[in-house]
Amino acid sequence: MVKLTRRNFFNYASHTIVAAALWKTFQSTRAFGAQGRRKILICTSPNGHHNFQDTANALQNGLSDKTKAQTLVLEGLNFAVTQGGLDWHFGETCLLSFSDSKQRAPSFFTALGLNNNDIKYLGVDVGDRHYAHDSGSNPINAIQDPQLAMRTFFGRSFQSVNSHDLALIQSGKKNVIDPCLDDVKRLRNLLGSDAAIFNNYLDQLQKHYNSLAEQSEGGNSGGENAETPASIEDTPFEAPTCNKSPALKGGGSVEAKHEDMLEVAYQLMACDMAQVIVLSFLNTNTDPQHNLIHSNGFSDGGASFKGFTNSVHNRMAKFANRLTEGDYNILDRSAMVYISEGGAHADSPNGSFNTGHPTHNIPCAVYGSLGGAITKNGIFKANGQTNKNLWRQLADAMTPDGEADLDSIGGGGITPIGI
Repeated sequence: MVKLTRRNFFNYASHTIVAAALWKTFQSTRAFGAQGRRKILICTSPNGHHNFQDTANALQNGLSDKTKAQTLVLEGLNFAVTQGGLDWHFGETCLLSFSDSKQRAPSFFTALGLNNNDIKYLGVDVGDRHYAHDSGSNPINAIQDPQLAMRTFFGRSFQSVNSHDLALIQSGKKNVIDPCLDDVKRLRNLLGSDAAIFNNYLDQLQKHYNSLAEQSEGGNSGGENAETPASIEDTPFEAPTCNKSPALKGGGSVEAKHEDMLEVAYQLMACDMAQVIVLSFLNTNTDPQHNLIHSNGFSDGGASFKGFTNSVHNRMAKFANRLTEGDYNILDRSAMVYISEGGAHADSPNGSFNTGHPTHNIPCAVYGSLGGAITKNGIFKANGQTNKNLWRQLADAMTPDGEADLDSIGGGGITPIGI
């Protein structure tokens, strides 16, 4: 018996609706070892944290053994722009970049050659202080309403096609109908007795499409030279937990909005709708954090601020747990980064709360293995390395040859952080 491989499968059944349906089944059962593309989710919150130990505890609170084995909390990490003592107001504009100043700069992932559709920016009351910037240093507008985010990303199948599938469609190696297959099935079911007419129309459309594909330069209709569209490691893969119409909780508080945006981020990862997702929770001047530092901090020793930031960190840990649940561990091929531009307010020897703008030992955790690019867990001593070293390692991990060309955005000569 000839072993069924990805190559002879595509030789046999490329460019047919049947193949699309079968491929969806094979993919969901991991028949070819499909693992999904590498993905990064970056979650930010402003104004730093209370102290390292409490933050480390909260970021690991309630983690399952599986998640904990893929969790790394960085101690002694600094923000390149502020480590010299500059306060972190407006630091959002450069936290995700290789910049040494507060000037807007391209985010590190803009040099990875990703399609715009593979970069998603979500925000909760982030206002006009944007964390994510394009290759021209222009702010990427954050979608700040969870319901709008779901409609935008999942409401229209074809417009949500990932860049991998789009390239295959444009080269004639994938049926243009495939990304809309669920919609096609739904329409057919609604047609009742007219479904036969609809099927006939689809058959004619398929024949026409195959004819065009065969005539196109580089097109392939499934003959003997059909190529596997991607390596197993880079195959788009919808996790079994993918749900393109999840129920959002709603609610007017920033915490409730954050929960719903995390749901959106989860589905973007599980459904393979993006390779880089940024979720910004507030900014350095959005209440209540700012007042919790400068006003309440004088009277309660930072207890209010500590309570607020711990709630953020607990949500991060809860979300990381969810990414590892079930048979398919999303974190095997992904990394979720939590980071803030502000330092530790109560890491001084006497433990007093700093109501100013401390700049050292910013909070940061990395959950996930990113396809084997991240191998450490537990507490990692960053020893004064900066966000730029972290971005270097993540960018390299997202590049096929393991070394991203970051010279054009200021990343040349930066060494990986070593996690």
